[in-house]
Amino acid sequence: MLPATAALALLLPLALVGPAAAVEWGGLKGRFVVDGKPPAPADPQVTADEFCINCQPKQQSVVVGKSGGLANAVVWLRAPRGESLPLPPGDSGKLAEPVELANKNCVFTPHVTLLRAGQTLRITNQDPTGHNTKFDLIRNAAFNQLIPASGKISKQFAEAESKPLPVACNIHPFMRGYVLVRDDPYMAVADAEGRFEIALLPAGTHELQFWHETGYLKNLALPTGETSRRGRAELEVVAGETLDLGDIAVPAELLVD
Repeated sequence: MLPATAALALLLPLALVGPAAAVEWGGLKGRFVVDGKPPAPADPQVTADEFCINCQPKQQSVVVGKSGGLANAVVWLRAPRGESLPLPPGDSGKLAEPVELANKNCVFTPHVTLLRAGQTLRITNQDPTGHNTKFDLIRNAAFNQLIPASGKISKQFAEAESKPLPVACNIHPFMRGYVLVRDDPYMAVADAEGRFEIALLPAGTHELQFWHETGYLKNLALPTGETSRRGRAELEVVAGETLDLGDIAVPAELLVD
């Protein structure tokens, strides 16, 4: 048994340190805008399955809004290797909510699905024809399952992936989407007009990744510098503030699949 003086010496530093500092939060937002004349990829040629032919699905690889915004670009935080980030208030409740990926009118909706490791992905088929949903993943086992007309299945992926990876339908090869699986909620996909927002980020300096299915969004001018050739940039998130990157010009020549 330790003498009283020795025990006091061990406890004193703990008393001086006190409770851990509370995490402070900021945010990030911006808008991707195509600079130049965007490419016009051809719509898919659907030659089989009368229902899909009648749906006349449009190409999804490069979608530009009426005001020039680039849809489906993705931004996420790259945590330092081996480190886990604090999670925002109420995160456990949001993690328990399923995410839906629909086969609808012979298109994957949404085109880019954001998912947490361990979160339930509800895959639905809202069409009167069968689809299969095939995930080509790296850290998680490949997955390929038939979903009958008006059917649904649920799936979870245990491991985070380093980037968005393809989703396909072998029955209808023109169908393509992407899924990004991460350990934390610090990710966003641009809407139909190119806008994105991560409402809560831990305050501090972080490395953010900028991506589009045509490739990493490299050398983009930001208010604090530019993205690297791998589409990465260090950004400082200030407690109580939302860092607004404004309109981020994406050169049209980058958007070639």
